[in-house]
Amino acid sequence: MAANHLHPLLCLALAMLVSLDFSCTQTGITSRSSLEAATGASWSSLSGRFSFGFYATEGGLAVGVWLATVPNVTITWTANRNDTGTGSTLRLADDGRLLWTGVGDHDRTIARPSRLAVTGAVRDNGNFVMFVTDDAVVWQTFESDDTLVAGQELVPAAQLFSSVSDTNKAVGKYRLANQQLDDNLVLYPVGMPNDAASSYWNTGTFDLGFTL
Repeated sequence: MAANHLHPLLCLALAMLVSLDFSCTQTGITSRSSLEAATGASWSSLSGRFSFGFYATEGGLAVGVWLATVPNVTITWTANRNDTGTGSTLRLADDGRLLWTGVGDHDRTIARPSRLAVTGAVRDNGNFVMFVTDDAVVWQTFESDDTLVAGQELVPAAQLFSSVSDTNKAVGKYRLANQQLDDNLVLYPVGMPNDAASSYWNTGTFDLGFTL
């Protein structure tokens, strides 16, 4: 009888291992890679859960990351949020920058890594990362998201900014700040200082000796 219960347990264990493996997988983008500007044109994570590329927004196209496994695309990151365009291609340049070329007759920098990036990848956790030759990460979208996804951290001193609307991802009226000085998570109107008089909601975790 014990043998009859072994098979489903093994299947469950294997399924968990496969799930863990996919959480770390990614697809490679090199200096030879390019992406023609068109709605939905993208590079995807290995499982296809997340995509990085062009999506339609008010005023034209934007470059971003989105959750691609639901009927309604959920945007989780947008480059240069206040700008749109109709440029020709997205490519990794020889100087390590990620460029959107031909936007209004000039190139627009999407990412400027701290060191010379030679590859990029879309990870299955929704993070688009860029690497140097030793595989060290030198730039990632998780450092400047407007949406938190599972497994992502809002590190001390980081902020999230609201969007104008569901179809316009330009910076909206509000921001969520993880305050490094007092460990408090606070909502402010955009343009207002980080003080108690300007806030309209907080977690009440100030000065408790831990960070969120």
